[in-house]
Amino acid sequence: MVSGEYPPMKGGVSRYTHSLVQALAKKVEVAVATNIAVNNKVAQKGDIDDNFKDGNNTTTIYPLIRKGDKENSDRLLELAFRLKPDIINIQYERGLYEIDTPFHMIQNTLFGTTLDKFYRASPFPTVTTIHTVYPYKEYHKYIRQRAERKAGKLRFLPLPLRAAIRSQIMEQRYRLLLKIVQLSGGIISPARTIHDIVGRGTVIYHGAEPAILTNADYFPLSSMKREEFRKEFGLPAKEMLLLAFGYAGFYKGFDILDNLVLPKDWKLVIKQDRHERGNEHPMQVKNAINLNLGYLDDRILSMLFFACNAIIFPYKLVSISGVMFDALAHGLPFVASELEFFKEFADMGLGIVCKRDAKSFSDAIHYLDENYSQYRRSIEQFGPKLQWRNIADRHIEVYSKNISKRSATLST
Repeated sequence: MVSGEYPPMKGGVSRYTHSLVQALAKKVEVAVATNIAVNNKVAQKGDIDDNFKDGNNTTTIYPLIRKGDKENSDRLLELAFRLKPDIINIQYERGLYEIDTPFHMIQNTLFGTTLDKFYRASPFPTVTTIHTVYPYKEYHKYIRQRAERKAGKLRFLPLPLRAAIRSQIMEQRYRLLLKIVQLSGGIISPARTIHDIVGRGTVIYHGAEPAILTNADYFPLSSMKREEFRKEFGLPAKEMLLLAFGYAGFYKGFDILDNLVLPKDWKLVIKQDRHERGNEHPMQVKNAINLNLGYLDDRILSMLFFACNAIIFPYKLVSISGVMFDALAHGLPFVASELEFFKEFADMGLGIVCKRDAKSFSDAIHYLDENYSQYRRSIEQFGPKLQWRNIADRHIEVYSKNISKRSATLST
């Protein structure tokens, strides 16, 4: 398993990969190559001999990867030839593997990502999980909004030039991604939306499970323990609670939350943090309960989801949302902007999509209030599909097919 993030690093790819590795390790032997920052006790040299066991002492962790380092491929190739794995699964998130220099656009155009050499030179079958790729039209609209915002490194340039540069960066990112898709033996997409963009591979949903449940049915604690969980966070005991959750970021669209008109007995709860690699700060919404709690481990996060009744995503852009999958795993229907990813799951009756303005969101929340039990029933039927043991089984099926395909190719 190759991932640019892994615990104790924070982030969606880190949590996803760790959960997947834990589920796979119960069925097959797994080793993880990841960022050199995962363990301060290990020398930060990217040496494959500097490795350690994870907390359960079942998986060996190799801290080899540096963000944007051209030597990533060489270090991964050295490790692969030593371990001789049956299959390699790369968790591909473009920000982790693009060449990181002041001239990164030129570098990436000439040399590709820091993993291109590995894909070409590795004799072992490789499957790539795509984490961040946006629908083209939605991404193009968003970068125009970003350019108009006058923020970031390009803020001193005139608007037409800012927009042109961001457009070129966008086009380059699609080219890099499609090259990776072409080089990889197999592709896994955590949602149908991503599969439709890259044009090949297998859809395996992002897994999610409540951390506070073990060997139990999916939602038995949500009604029994909700008031107890609410006391932990100082939340009102009886009202319907709508959760807005995530790292601070322009694309999250929290600017419309102040103007929501909620149904009677509904309250808005906000849990927002600054990302450890970001520069945007959380905003305080006036008519809401603002939870300033910092980073939450999986158990506390699970308690917060169970304490709430629904979740809101007023996003301006999304590729996939691990938070949405977590919310569904805890029985929470969503209300979200009318983006392709959210439409995929709204069409299953798991939530509602609407135009990204306060009135449309307010109307959607009122509709959810009137039809809440219907959405809960749909989610209870869907939730078990996200259990990590099932997600691991689907991965092993994909791995086996790609191992067989590679063997057949070599035999001819």
